[in-house]
Amino acid sequence: MKSTILIVDDQKISRVVLEAILTKAGYETCLASDGEQAWHILERREVALVVADVSMPKLDGFGLCKRMKACKSHRLIPIVLVTGADDVSSRISAFESGADDILPKPVINEELLARVSNLLRFSALIREQLQSELSKAQLERELALTKLRQEEEKIRNRLYHDVLFAATGGTLKLMDQKTMASLLDDWSEVSDLELTDTSEIGKTRRVAEALAHKVGLNDEATGDLVLCVSEAVTNALKFGTRVKFRCGLKDGEICLYVEDDGPGLERSLLPQVTLQKGYSTHSSMGMGFSLMLETMDGVGLCTGGHGTSVLLSKNCSAGADVDIDRFLERFSVAL
Repeated sequence: MKSTILIVDDQKISRVVLEAILTKAGYETCLASDGEQAWHILERREVALVVADVSMPKLDGFGLCKRMKACKSHRLIPIVLVTGADDVSSRISAFESGADDILPKPVINEELLARVSNLLRFSALIREQLQSELSKAQLERELALTKLRQEEEKIRNRLYHDVLFAATGGTLKLMDQKTMASLLDDWSEVSDLELTDTSEIGKTRRVAEALAHKVGLNDEATGDLVLCVSEAVTNALKFGTRVKFRCGLKDGEICLYVEDDGPGLERSLLPQVTLQKGYSTHSSMGMGFSLMLETMDGVGLCTGGHGTSVLLSKNCSAGADVDIDRFLERFSVAL
C-alpha cells in the first residue's frame, strides 16, 4: 500500500513541484493551501507524513506542527517544515514547534526523497514498537484479570463449601473435579453403567439394592439408598445426554457416583438448591438433594460447565432399628 503524503503550501507552484517529485517516487499525495485546510484533511483521511511550508496565511507551518503534536490522533505523523529562511532562529523555532525535520528552499529532489523515506521508516518502527508494547500491556492486563477472577472464584467456592458444610452438619461437601476424581479410586464390588435413557434407571436401582443386601443393610437404609439413586439418575438424565453411574464399596461405605454432561448448577443458587425442600431451577435437582442430605451419610457435589457429579455414601453398619422421629421428620409428619 502506497503511503499518502500531505503537501501544504500557499504557493500553487510549490505544491505542484512537490507533488510531481513525490508522485514520481511512488507516493500518493493530497494538497492543502494552508494549515487550516491541512487540518481538515488530517481529520478526514489517513496520512503517513506531512510536508508543510512555514509561511502561510490563517495557520502557518509552526502552528500546524504544534497542533498536530498536541493531538493524540496525529502526534505520531512525521512533519517536515520547508522554509526559505536560512537563519538559526528559524530552525530552532521549527524544532521547538515539534517538527521532525527541516528542508531549506529551494527543495532538492534527492534530499526531499531521502528525508521522507527515512522519516516514514522511522515512523513505522515507532508504531510497531508501540503496538508491541500495547499488546504486551493488554496481555498483562488480561492475565491479571484472569488471575483475579480465579482468586475470586476460589474464595467464592470456599465460602459456599464452608457454609453448606456447616449448614448440613458436614454431610454436603463441594468439590472440584480433581478432588472428586480422587475419591473414585480403590473401590471394591464395583458396578459401572452408562445410561442414555430413563428406561435404564431400573438397572441402577437393582444394582444398588443388590449391593445393599449383600452387605446386610437394613430395609430402611436400603430404601433410602435406592430412592436416592433413582432421584440422582433421573435428574442427571433430565439435564444431560449421557450419564455415568457407579456403585461400589469403599472404607466401609456403599458409594454411589452419578455424573452427567449437563449445564451444571448455578453457584449462586446452591444454598436454595441443596437446602430448600422442593426448590427447583431448570438445571437443579429439586427435592432430590433434600432427600440425599436427610438419608445419606455423605454427599459430595462437583458442578460447573463440565456438568454435575454427585457422590453419595452410606455406612454399611446401619442398624436394623428405625428412628421413628427421624423417619417422621423426613416426611414432615407432625405428631
